[in-house]
Amino acid sequence: MSIHDSLREYKDQLDKLYEEHLETVRALQDTLIHDILPDVVNELSLGQRSETRAREWLEDTDSLFRILKRDKFIVSFALESARRSLIWRLNTLPECAHYTPCPVLKCLPSDVRDPFGRPIVYMEVRAFGDNSEGLRQSVANTMELLRVHLKTLNDSNDCPSRAVTQPILQYVALLDIQGVTFQCAQHVDFVSWFVYDLLPRFPGMLAATFILNYTWAHSGLWSLAKRALPASALSKVFFLTSEELRALFAPSSLPSEFGGALPALAQLGDPLRAYVPVEDLAAEQEPRPASPAAATAGAPSAPTSSSANAHARSAATISPTSSSNPFYGYPVSVRSSTPTLRHGRRRKRDLLWTLARLWWARWGAGVRAGLVLVLAVLVVLCARSARARRWRPAWLLMRLAWPPSRALERGP
Repeated sequence: MSIHDSLREYKDQLDKLYEEHLETVRALQDTLIHDILPDVVNELSLGQRSETRAREWLEDTDSLFRILKRDKFIVSFALESARRSLIWRLNTLPECAHYTPCPVLKCLPSDVRDPFGRPIVYMEVRAFGDNSEGLRQSVANTMELLRVHLKTLNDSNDCPSRAVTQPILQYVALLDIQGVTFQCAQHVDFVSWFVYDLLPRFPGMLAATFILNYTWAHSGLWSLAKRALPASALSKVFFLTSEELRALFAPSSLPSEFGGALPALAQLGDPLRAYVPVEDLAAEQEPRPASPAAATAGAPSAPTSSSANAHARSAATISPTSSSNPFYGYPVSVRSSTPTLRHGRRRKRDLLWTLARLWWARWGAGVRAGLVLVLAVLVVLCARSARARRWRPAWLLMRLAWPPSRALERGP
């Protein structure tokens, strides 16, 4: 089967599943908004803006469909997954997704689509070398903007005359691996975080990934990567030569770097900037000083209350058993509002310690009562033993004063 036919078959199956389970998704959405959201608001003490932001995500029917599909259309599992994702979003993503130019992800203009009408995302693996928290936060924010962009496209294409509108559920990605070598271990770390930590927060958003500029020098790296990737991800990965790429995509859908009719990537507009407030873009381009005196003298200004709060958050920690912990069971530190594993990895001893704490919280009262009962029995037994030892000398004296033979002599 050709790549074109495989993509068409997958899209038809996805559209069919959407039609079959749309009512289930709407029922799930209603439960989340009216039952789950009030509990989360009370648990996290959310303000009005945070509650509005949470409600906006829950009203994204397509995102809930992707969560339900990942959980095999089991509503109870989907409810729990959506609740965990909601808490993660409130604790990790900023109130408004502050967009900074991300060297990893770039969305092509809205009118640029693949053969099946899906938007296109360009990713450059060479930029994964900066495996910093700032880049990870920027990528997480960009993924959120991609979700908002997809929802906006579907809202603009909504047709009231039809009972069921087939939405755009996914993107396709062009993954450029030019310049990546086997020695770049930081690339593997970033890809692992992207696949296992970030993408599960945005399930099902990628329909296919087309790897470009693949050569024999990358075979060792790919043989290592494919063992770590899940089978569901491997089935969506395609290696394309320049000729196959131009045969699959129309020239109007490819930048000039790949032989298309579009301008170069650096000259293409980014539709994601439309979702960022104007003041945020201005702040990125020209940061304002904290005070006029500091701007004139060039001296660092005194820390403001917001910076003090940010510094306090950088040293904050989240309990391993907290519902807001995205790595449940493991200790987490919060740096720049991004929860990360305190020791950099999931250690087995941390998980065992958490399980022991949970076991003690569940059975500790019974264990304490049992220990008290055993101690009481030991005290009684010790008291009886002491009493018996106290009466033993008197009994021996009676035996000496009145031996059994004398008792027999005084018999009848």
